[in-house]
Amino acid sequence: MKRILLSTAAMALTGGLFAQSIVSTAPENKNVLLEDLTGINCTWCPAGAEVADQMKATASDPMDVIIIGNHGGGYATPSSNPAYPQPQTDLRTPEGQAIDGLSSSLGYPAGNINRLVTNQSNKPGQNTAHYRDKWGTVAGNVLGQASPVNLAVVAYYYPGSNDLHVYVEGYYTSDGVGSDYLTVAVLQDNIITGQSGAFRYPEREQPNGTYRQMDVLRGYLTNGNFGDEITTTAKDDFFTWDQTYTLAQVGPDVAPIMEDMKIAVWMTTDAGFSEVITATEAHAEERPVGINEANSLKGLSIYPNPFTDVATVEFNLEESQEITVNFFDVTGKMVQNVASTVYSMGN
Repeated sequence: MKRILLSTAAMALTGGLFAQSIVSTAPENKNVLLEDLTGINCTWCPAGAEVADQMKATASDPMDVIIIGNHGGGYATPSSNPAYPQPQTDLRTPEGQAIDGLSSSLGYPAGNINRLVTNQSNKPGQNTAHYRDKWGTVAGNVLGQASPVNLAVVAYYYPGSNDLHVYVEGYYTSDGVGSDYLTVAVLQDNIITGQSGAFRYPEREQPNGTYRQMDVLRGYLTNGNFGDEITTTAKDDFFTWDQTYTLAQVGPDVAPIMEDMKIAVWMTTDAGFSEVITATEAHAEERPVGINEANSLKGLSIYPNPFTDVATVEFNLEESQEITVNFFDVTGKMVQNVASTVYSMGN
């Protein structure tokens, strides 16, 4: 007699069973969101990427620094010039183009640190683009400030699926001021492209002269460029946000590889291009849904879905089997176990 482990993810549970399951309720300082304004035809942009990676690596907690490779503007336009490494993959997105235009950079590489205004640009607009030699100082100031809200996110997918499930929690440890706005973005690592000046960051240069792009913005899941409104911003207020996103191919040479995807989440103070309060991120993780030796078990269903207290797990066996059922919450923690039982053939 064979033994089957049936594992299912209890992601759709509603009500209070999993309230505040992943977000911290203790006061925390702000995290840094670096929107690295970059492009494939920017000679010095790999040097900017190196600075960004060093910031993250040297932070007391690497999760305190969230990097977005924001490809936009003229330096992000693909070129067929044979002097440039090929292929020139188009990594621009509508959101990235918009943020690039609002950031008022004098040149690349530059980057927004929590979209704080700087006097380093003489262009009209918000003037939020800091030169890379200033990133560390500005980021250090942000990390020393208390945040009124904590954020947490998990992103997961099932084997063989092209759907990315995203779940966000927020908790206010002190009063906000009016509404805040939540932005959820999809990023992708390990995209190989031609890159001008790639030799300036050898760790990303490939043997054939191409370049490994990291933290590349693929799009926003929330409303437009400036997020979804959160109206519950008083002390001890708690909110959740969740969505299932079917990955779409962006550009002819960029396939959405699940293990390279991650989710960045941040909160801003209003509905426009405004200061980022804090941010966090999560890598996409593969979650168990399946059945070992699935050919022996057919017709798996769970109902009702979603459920609060009670659900039925139904399956059909072609022969007598020993079955163990485990339920997991969004963090991957097992929250319920049905003891191993021998079930007879049939439904």
